[in-house]
Amino acid sequence: PERRILLYVAMMVSGILLVTDGAPSLDGKAIASLCAGLLTLAACVAFLVWRHGWARRRWRDHWPVILLTCLWFGIGAGAALLQMAKMPPAWQGPGKHLSLTGVVEKIDGRSSARLRLWLRVAPEGDLLPAELADVLPGYVARVSLDAADAAVRDSVGSGRNAALRPIRPGDRLHLRARLYPSPQPVLFGALDYARLARARDVLASGYVTRPPQLVETEEGWSNRLARYRQLRADAIARGMSEPEGGIAAALLIGDRRHVDAQTYDMFRFSGLAHLLAISGLHMGLLCFGIIGFVRAVMALMPHTASRFALHKYASLIGLAGAALYVVLSGASISASRAFLMAVLIILAILTDRLALTLRNVAIAALILLAINPLALFSAGFQMSFAATTALVIWFERRVAKRGGWPPWRWFCELVMASMLASLATLPFTAQHFGLVTPWGVLANLVGIPLTGLWIMPAGLAVLATQLLPVPSVIADGCLWVMQAGLHMLVRVADWFANLPATPIAVPPPGAGLLYAVFLVVIFLLVVRISEANSQRHLRFIVPVILLLAGFIWASRPVADGILFARHVPQLILPVQAQADDKAANGGHSALAFATSQRKLSAFLSGNAARVLAIQHVVQARTSWVWHGTHSNTARVAVAMHRGALSRACQPPQSAAYGQAVRPDFVISLVPARYPCPGGVPLFSLVDVPSGNYLLWLPDPARREDPLILQNSSGQYLRINPVSRP
Repeated sequence: PERRILLYVAMMVSGILLVTDGAPSLDGKAIASLCAGLLTLAACVAFLVWRHGWARRRWRDHWPVILLTCLWFGIGAGAALLQMAKMPPAWQGPGKHLSLTGVVEKIDGRSSARLRLWLRVAPEGDLLPAELADVLPGYVARVSLDAADAAVRDSVGSGRNAALRPIRPGDRLHLRARLYPSPQPVLFGALDYARLARARDVLASGYVTRPPQLVETEEGWSNRLARYRQLRADAIARGMSEPEGGIAAALLIGDRRHVDAQTYDMFRFSGLAHLLAISGLHMGLLCFGIIGFVRAVMALMPHTASRFALHKYASLIGLAGAALYVVLSGASISASRAFLMAVLIILAILTDRLALTLRNVAIAALILLAINPLALFSAGFQMSFAATTALVIWFERRVAKRGGWPPWRWFCELVMASMLASLATLPFTAQHFGLVTPWGVLANLVGIPLTGLWIMPAGLAVLATQLLPVPSVIADGCLWVMQAGLHMLVRVADWFANLPATPIAVPPPGAGLLYAVFLVVIFLLVVRISEANSQRHLRFIVPVILLLAGFIWASRPVADGILFARHVPQLILPVQAQADDKAANGGHSALAFATSQRKLSAFLSGNAARVLAIQHVVQARTSWVWHGTHSNTARVAVAMHRGALSRACQPPQSAAYGQAVRPDFVISLVPARYPCPGGVPLFSLVDVPSGNYLLWLPDPARREDPLILQNSSGQYLRINPVSRP
């Protein structure tokens, strides 16, 4: 009965998936989603009926459980339908140059490179095209600009003598920008970024082409709060050297503008990137640190402390501090989850009940999904709840034994907690980032105690000096203490990030496999084992299921390349290039070939690297023909110009062996009418319909086989070798 609520979470997740994948269209994927959702509901109802004695004529006593299961399935589907109905209509079409007037709601990005403005477009004074006049006003457009240009002249001044100041939330700006609609699913199995953006009222993204001009500054509690967060983050970052100042602003305020890309990659590769997000660690240290401090102060007054339940009053004070902190930090998904968990724990303390249980985790998940169903697809939601569930299960098992813990046991528990959190988030890390950090457990053994015992206590003092009028000597001292701890944390992250095999690129397991493992885990947690033999059997079932899922994950074929063919065809191949190829210098594991000088965007490069299980994608040199060795030992030649087709089909001279090496395949990004002499298969990708494709090369031993392409909808195309006309 305690864990039955996890079944309701599974049903709510199934209802959300049923609507989000099945409602927008009626293709094969939608039909499969509908069938999977209905089969999941039928299986859970059948399981409940069997467990609660339908065969023994006692099912009427347990019909509320079955009804609640169906009810939560409907709540998930209904919440998803309601959210999708409230989303703005999608904008389809090419990019456009527009003059916009709007209010800045949020600023993110990198202060060392480019910033991104969340601009809510105002309907008045804008000359928008007809297809956008009824769509864009009232919604958000995200536009990027250089950090050096993110300044406006204060309206108090006049002309060129007006003072320049940074752009802040609440500023009404007039600017000119190039806008594009939010991208649809880039590749098969990728997230629908357009849907997630529309859930946040974002309809378009682009870049500024003319510096913004300040019209006025709007007031309001949301704008004031956003401005205050930005000012506090800027003050904390300026009070320390880099990169410690940016890390401090991310830890305390949740503002990552001052964390440069190199520092973020260093934390990501070392497995310490979760420390840069407001999560349960930060919320727990703040909330329960306040509770411990209040109780310690009141313990100095024994007469008063013996008359009142001070732990309950201290809990209320700690909850108020946590509420203030989650508002100050921007209320991200991980911070909201941590705050809800803190609220449930405080309520349990006030009612004298067990505080940390799986029921609290499930309640927090149900509340968040009811408010924002599409949060289910975010990395923050999945990784946060996966790690929390694993840790709570382990904590419940340890508390049930109720044995004394010697001092060395605390270190063992810390190691086990780090391992469990890393293993629980491993599939989701691979799904969203395509990277695995093998040294993350060891890095967390150093980073988490350093953060919890040094950095965050000093950070709380920094926040207090930011909020309260204190002498500058005390404020500078708190900043110095926190900077010293952050300096050690940066050195730890840098050391682990430079270890061998860090990180390891892995292919995403796929949403279907993750959902199946999720249902199996929920079933094993909910089922009640009464006999000791069955309990021992269950201990073997879990590893077998996990090993089976890992085998399916590892045996799934990874694409050999990616074709981006929306406007200018660009081909990405993970290669082991010849030693004499200058484009391979630097150890890059993938190259992008294009028929023009247009460079592949960072967004498309990141998606390609994640799908191909590689770390980097770089632009190939601007030559007409390129010869390299593919990761599956097939020699591939890529022709990027019509005059290069003959060179691509001819065997190049190998500098390593001093002999001619004929390619196994030739891929042409330009029209090809005749096959290569000598029987080398030539595949022309020019006539492929517009879109993005996963690419699988045929077996080098079977040259008559076609080249396989899969578009973002899951449909396959077969490209036969070019034959004589």
